[in-house]
Amino acid sequence: MTSTSSTSEIFSRTSEHCLSYSSSYGAESLFDTNSETDSPGFFTSLYRAGGPYLCSLPATSASLTTAAGAGSPAARLALLEDTERLEEDVRKILRSERIGYQTVALVGRQSKINPEPYAVPTVVVDVERESHDSRDWRRVARQIHQHVASLHAGVSVELVDPSMEKLPRCSPVQATHRLFAEWPAMREQILHECSIWDWTSLGLWRYGRSPNPADNPITILVAIRYDSVREYHTERNRIEAICARYEARDVSILFLKDELKLCCGVSQVPIEICDAAALPGVSIGIHNSSAGSSTLGGAIQLQQHPGSEWRTLYLTCFHSVHPPLQHRGTLKHMDGAKQGFVRWEQSPANLNDQDLPTILRVDHPSNGDLVEAVNAEKSVLNEIKGDRFRNLESRIRAMRAGEDAFVTPREKQRYENNLKSIEIFQHRLTKFETFLSSKRNYLGEVVAGSGLHRTKERTIDGGRKGLGTMDWALISALRTRHGLNKLRNASHFQGRNLLESDMKLYKSGRSTQWTQGLYNGARSVKIARTKDRNNSWPFAELGDSGSWIFREDGEVVGMLLGAFERQNVVFFIHIDDILSDIKDVTGSVDVRITD
Repeated sequence: MTSTSSTSEIFSRTSEHCLSYSSSYGAESLFDTNSETDSPGFFTSLYRAGGPYLCSLPATSASLTTAAGAGSPAARLALLEDTERLEEDVRKILRSERIGYQTVALVGRQSKINPEPYAVPTVVVDVERESHDSRDWRRVARQIHQHVASLHAGVSVELVDPSMEKLPRCSPVQATHRLFAEWPAMREQILHECSIWDWTSLGLWRYGRSPNPADNPITILVAIRYDSVREYHTERNRIEAICARYEARDVSILFLKDELKLCCGVSQVPIEICDAAALPGVSIGIHNSSAGSSTLGGAIQLQQHPGSEWRTLYLTCFHSVHPPLQHRGTLKHMDGAKQGFVRWEQSPANLNDQDLPTILRVDHPSNGDLVEAVNAEKSVLNEIKGDRFRNLESRIRAMRAGEDAFVTPREKQRYENNLKSIEIFQHRLTKFETFLSSKRNYLGEVVAGSGLHRTKERTIDGGRKGLGTMDWALISALRTRHGLNKLRNASHFQGRNLLESDMKLYKSGRSTQWTQGLYNGARSVKIARTKDRNNSWPFAELGDSGSWIFREDGEVVGMLLGAFERQNVVFFIHIDDILSDIKDVTGSVDVRITD
């Protein structure tokens, strides 16, 4: 195996995507080797160099603006006005060093994952590293920076091979591969023998940049907390030793910074929601709370006693209806709220908890999303009714009044088309505003839930026992808001069924709408700790928590919990585990998905 590790705490942001890496025998290295950072903060590696500050990859590049950032507004304006001259000066330096570049641009650079508070002014040079090229890019970066810094403070320099900008992707390991069967035992040994106090997940994936997953090396991925500063040589060596026991020489090992982000955000609201019936896959928000939005999963039914009527309730994540401390607003002053919030952090709430339904109530869609919808419709209307439309309208009115004005047939047709568009968007705006002002988006009360930080033993890996996160809440909706248990433009949900590795799965959430992904049967471990109180498209983003995951035939397999951003890997809770826990917590004799 070949390996690389970051060695400087000063420059930890540069290497968050690759804290420690060893590639499998015969596989092309995904990341730089022999990376190193000097005391002034200039980084060097085979495919990237620069400083004094480089963003973690992948990073975005945007045009510089005078908006908030480092330095004074006057300094930012001066840099903006000097952009063309600086870029040409950099080109001259590159030509004098005989470095063949693709592009040179002074931009605002920002990490895509865990981004900086503002874009970092950076001269980015795209340069492809030839196999025989051994020139010192860091020396050139220092030379460029010395010149730029003599004119403007706070600007970094980055020379980067474009291949480094493409984020590697995770794909499932096929069940036919030898390591698929070995992984459960390997995983347990890794967890037992390594120091995992700052780990957030451990998984086995095919990981690489090839669009064909089979061409990417099998990789043990270890995600680490963002605030961790230690090195991972020892843990990587231990994992290599465990791999050797299983003769797994074709496995790469990667440590990277990534954390599970619960998908709650502040997305388009469908106009159908204003017809009152609840729509799975559309947003929910906590009533009287400023917390972000999540997604309504779907309806399930409980039977409390043999032969009794089935009670219909709506399912979502408990963290979607339990507001963080800073978003509790007036809720924290309600009777029983202080004790309730403490109790619900660790313990489940059954149907007899009298505080739960009075404190935790739900809007559908969320107030925030409705306000966004209103603003979006107003924005479209304002755009249609712009200066061009108003000028045309005044001429048409003048012509109709017999005044000296002229309008071509084409202009008249455009005006008529604009009027039709205005009528459509005004109708949508009125429906959204009425729905919001009349508070018809109130859905109902939370009547039971798993608790915020709770695990439960369940069966994994074909018979093994392991702890799993429980994160669910049941909402008793107003009868006027009961609707069909189906997604928009889709068939009804069906009962649950088995999962197979590499199986296509789908979800519909408030943020990413319809998305497709692949299931990895080689189960990962989400390493959870209770915090103190204080495709080319991502499968899930902020706001998608609570979305139901289902197969191509409509079979429900689970509910989305959260996602690891850098890996673009989603964690969900299996529907069997959810329904089993609901049965235990509520004391029901049976639980089923609503037809």
